[in-house]
Amino acid sequence: MPPAFVLSVLLVGLSGFLFHVVLGRDVRDLFVTLILSLVGFTGGEAVARAVGGDLLRLGEVHAGYALAGAWTLMAVGHWLRRNRRI
Repeated sequence: MPPAFVLSVLLVGLSGFLFHVVLGRDVRDLFVTLILSLVGFTGGEAVARAVGGDLLRLGEVHAGYALAGAWTLMAVGHWLRRNRRI
């Protein structure tokens, strides 16, 4: 597997688990948090590639943008779940 893929999977997993440890309640929250982390990370990576950003770039992974996307989407998802919108 390419190193960029392995790094991305590790960052997505660690972000999702850390967010869940702080704000999660049950296994369903963990599953939703990991999915949101993956989607947000992918979106942040796409934005970084589109604008040519280099914020905290680790090899081929635009970690700064990708992590910002992951944490933003996880926070929005948490807020929506807490308010019973999803």
